[in-house]
Amino acid sequence: MTLSYEYTEEEALAFNTHFLHNSPVYKKQKLRMYLLVPGIMSLVFLLPGLKGGLELRDFFPSLLFCTIWFPYIALTYDKSVKRNTLKYLRIPNYARIYGPSQLTLTDESLNSTTPLGSAQFNWDSILSADLTQHHLIISICANQGITIPIDATGLSKAQAAREFIQQKISSPSTLSAKPSSI
Repeated sequence: MTLSYEYTEEEALAFNTHFLHNSPVYKKQKLRMYLLVPGIMSLVFLLPGLKGGLELRDFFPSLLFCTIWFPYIALTYDKSVKRNTLKYLRIPNYARIYGPSQLTLTDESLNSTTPLGSAQFNWDSILSADLTQHHLIISICANQGITIPIDATGLSKAQAAREFIQQKISSPSTLSAKPSSI
């Protein structure tokens, strides 16, 4: 099966966004942003009140800050990450990856051809194949992957490619053998 498509900044952003939202490190970092800043600010607001005893009114500035912080970070954190990712993707040397690309799926491997060259991946190096609303995203070891716009291939072909990949990566014949404990 062969899929031809144009790899653009949009596809690069889609892969990076998909990778980050599935990354445990990203989730921990986001949780830290939710909790660390309000925790520090609560201490700053409450420390002066510890000397003379805390009253209910001492909690008001901390509560007000948290009431503003949580919606603010929920609305801006992902946008900030997207903005910074786009800055990275717009570096002049990065633009060399954009252009006509092709993905060929065979029983033996996944073959990718991009403006930078060609690569062949054994099925045991493929982590997953996910279908989003606009893209087929194939994750290859760590933070590498292939993102194909569904508009370029059609939904039925993208679904067929995903099913083929999932069948190949879950097949016992393609999984690496574990070392023996002998």
